[in-house]
Amino acid sequence: MPGYPVHVLLLPLPSWGHVRPLCVLTGHLVAEGNSTITLLMAPNLLEKARAEVARQFPERHPAVQKIRIVSMCNSTETDIFKLIKPFTETYPTLYKRLQQGEAIECATTGTTFDAVAAPSVAILDFFCLSQLQATRAISGTSI
Repeated sequence: MPGYPVHVLLLPLPSWGHVRPLCVLTGHLVAEGNSTITLLMAPNLLEKARAEVARQFPERHPAVQKIRIVSMCNSTETDIFKLIKPFTETYPTLYKRLQQGEAIECATTGTTFDAVAAPSVAILDFFCLSQLQATRAISGTSI
């Protein structure tokens, strides 16, 4: 992906076995070129995902500034089955903001992430069918 900016959206199921591989992929993608990565996350794994992504880089590496780890909903729930509903319901609104190139906010921390170009690539977990359908409804096959 070197040469031109690419915005990659990653969405794992809220289970560590699904999140961790995408954290590692995030590190590889951002290190390979001029990419911005948005990793959407359930709140139960937000801090663990941040730590895993940070492990991919030396301390204070500039590439980390191009990684946005964002919780889609605010909940203290840790049961994946109870997280699925808010995780699924909040995705379309957040994705629409991304698609329109707007700033987004982490629902857990309140951190606002600056607007960037709309995602050009989306990698969604196999089990995130409703999010895939929402993605297609909003952006068709342009992503």
